[in-house]
Amino acid sequence: MSRAPVPQPRSKAVVEAFVRLYDRGVIYRSTRLVNWCSKLKTAISNIEVDYKELEGRTLISVPSHPAHKKYEFGALISFAYKIENSSTRPQCRNRWCGPGR
Repeated sequence: MSRAPVPQPRSKAVVEAFVRLYDRGVIYRSTRLVNWCSKLKTAISNIEVDYKELEGRTLISVPSHPAHKKYEFGALISFAYKIENSSTRPQCRNRWCGPGR
């Protein structure tokens, strides 16, 4: 997907608006899970999400996709960012304490 470049004066105005909103406490930066709609290619709110508990890897059909096609959920295949150990267990803070350890 290609995007048209935003003209410089408009880009500066957008940055300025975000800075002002941040300074007033209207918006904030945080580390959160984002719900992403792959059909609309946009973030969606928590109230628009149908939550489903999974017990590990699960094949699920997806609305608006072919009925016979199922996709794997419940497994992390790749991660684009460095993962820091954020365990609250003291014994795991400096080493891997997952399965097989």
